[in-house]
This record gives sequence, C-alpha cells and structure tokens, in this order.
Amino acid sequence: MNAESLPGGYVCVDAGLLGHMDSDDDLAGVLSHELGHQIDHDFDRMLRRQAAIFLASTLLTLHSRPVATAGARAWQGLDALRQSRKIEAAADHVGVEVCLRGGYDPAGIQDFLAHISEGESRWSYWQTLVATHPESARREQWVVDRMGQVLTPPARVQLAEQLTRRARYRQALVHLAAAGKQAPGMFT
Repeated sequence: MNAESLPGGYVCVDAGLLGHMDSDDDLAGVLSHELGHQIDHDFDRMLRRQAAIFLASTLLTLHSRPVATAGARAWQGLDALRQSRKIEAAADHVGVEVCLRGGYDPAGIQDFLAHISEGESRWSYWQTLVATHPESARREQWVVDRMGQVLTPPARVQLAEQLTRRARYRQALVHLAAAGKQAPGMFT
C-alpha cells in the first residue's frame, strides 16, 4: 500500500492503496501529496545531499580512517531517514494547497491518514528513529492545522462551488457552514 513520486514527474499508485480509498478526494489528496514532492524537487535535493555525504565517507575511506568512515556511513543512513520524514511532512503541507487548487477537498488527505492510522499504537522512540515517514496520527494533525490556515472563508466558498459542480452537495454545505462560522456576516 504505497504511492511514489518518481523523477521526471511520474507518480505511481499501488493497487493496494486504491482499495483503501473512500472517495476521489482521498485519491486527490494522495496524488497532491506526491505532487508536493515534485513541486519541492525532493528527489533532487535528497540525491545531492546523499551524494555529498557519500563523497565525504569515501574520502575518509581513502585516508584510512575506518572509525570515521563507519560513523559517516551510519550518519548517512540516519540522515536519510530524518530527511525523508521532513520531506514527507512538507509534502503533506504542500499537498493540502495543491488539493484545494485542484478543486478537491483537502480533508481527503486527513481522511486517508486517519484511515491508515486506525489501529496504530503510539510509536516508540526507536520506531520514530528508523521510520521513513512521520507517524500517521501526527501527520493527520499537521494536515488539520494546515487546512485551518488555507481554508479561509473565500477559499471555502470557492471549494463549495467546485464541489457542487461534482455533485458533492453535502461536502459543499459543510464548507459553506464553516465559512459562515469563520466570517459571521459573510452571507447576509
């Protein structure tokens, strides 16, 4: 169950992931997250960073520094995992905006993350240290926070119009009601 953003602008979605989608907004959220990787040039940055660390560890090897070489290689692995988690969090952040601009409800990202975090127990320090992605429940909260920033009353009204065109009337009403709460005099 995975989706990947590949060099050259390609995005692959595994069939197992599609089986866990409840709506096209969920799929749009996952695709928006992957497009966030493309927008931020994550693959290029990660490759350059890892190449620099590899070069440094190779130079240490050439100068017969085995302890330093082992330390550099261990650091390279841990750094790759840490960078991967940061990149994933940033892609969620950008994905919310991409989803919204595309006329899809960014709550699809939240719904999907909630779905995959069901039954997950709280991660230990070690699980967090070796994970390529942040804990799903944490990501879900970050997405909720980001939606709170980008879903302004005008953005909600525009999204409601786009949802209505797709016959998503209940979702449109939810966003119109939220816009009315955020800006009480908006519809009078």
